[in-house]
Amino acid sequence: MNTFPRKLTTLGTELWHIVIIPIFFLVFAALYRPVGLDALLGMDRGLYSFNVTILSAIILGCLAITRFIHYFLRNVLYKNWWTYILWCLMELLVMSLFCALYITLMLNDGSSFFEQVRNSLMWLAVILVFPYTVLTLVFINISLLERSPGTPDDDSLVRFYDHNHQLKFVVAESALLYVAAEENYVRIYYLDNAQVKDYQLRSSMTAIEPVMTKAGLFRCQRSYYINPSHIKALRKDQGSSVSAELDTSGISIPVSRKFYDALSELI
Repeated sequence: MNTFPRKLTTLGTELWHIVIIPIFFLVFAALYRPVGLDALLGMDRGLYSFNVTILSAIILGCLAITRFIHYFLRNVLYKNWWTYILWCLMELLVMSLFCALYITLMLNDGSSFFEQVRNSLMWLAVILVFPYTVLTLVFINISLLERSPGTPDDDSLVRFYDHNHQLKFVVAESALLYVAAEENYVRIYYLDNAQVKDYQLRSSMTAIEPVMTKAGLFRCQRSYYINPSHIKALRKDQGSSVSAELDTSGISIPVSRKFYDALSELI
């Protein structure tokens, strides 16, 4: 998959991360007791099991915060693999900082906090890379299984968000005809089983501009975006006004003179 599967940003997926990752840390550390980690958390006082339990609770708390933030920002941030990987690395750093703070306070021997950050980051990265990887692969496979045969690939889908950054409408690029402004709304015209349908979205032409540009639509007039692949011809009438005639149902869209030359090069 070249694009980021939105299954990884659902609430259910975030909850699985919050639960599975600290449990895996607790079980792994309790069963295998790596020598370096045993020495660090044992503190020469037989505190290994106690400290592992506390650190698991700290990891749980950090993930509860970061994963809910991740969920609520899912529509604000442009989602791709790089941003998701950076988010996971940020989570590891946040967990390491809090774990290091706890270890430094428990040792109370003048050891450097930053040394414990390094130790915590190393051990958390080594232990937690496995559950992070497994959870990611599991939800990728679930996303693939949920995609029914004939469903357009993610690359060909256009997602429209409203003024609150909530996903409201998804349509294939090839089905998009044009988008028209209507005061505080935009109306999306598209093909569904060869029938022209429309969807009203509370947004502005400026807000959807990045989506339109990415989908290959062209702003042909102040109030219109048009899909060049559906333009049958550009027509000029006697008054020098220009319109784009679409290949569906005889629809004509006004074209501003300043956009005419650029649009004519696209068709």
